[in-house]
Amino acid sequence: MSRSRGALTKTMVDRYYPHQVMLKNDAKMRKHLWAISGQAVQLGASALGHHFYFDEETAHYSVYCFSSRANAEVFQAA
Repeated sequence: MSRSRGALTKTMVDRYYPHQVMLKNDAKMRKHLWAISGQAVQLGASALGHHFYFDEETAHYSVYCFSSRANAEVFQAA
């Protein structure tokens, strides 16, 4: 898989944004997606999050990456 010029590699995202929160993309999360994404941006989340799809669960997950543990904990609590 290629990446855009100037985009961080997965290794660099893990280095600069080591605190990561994974949320399941279910109907409840999608209903509040704009609010969740807005809060993540306000807390300094990386614009380059990860997305996972697990076939055995037929579920999608989004990962929000933060540089500080405190901001990740605030986001997780919300």
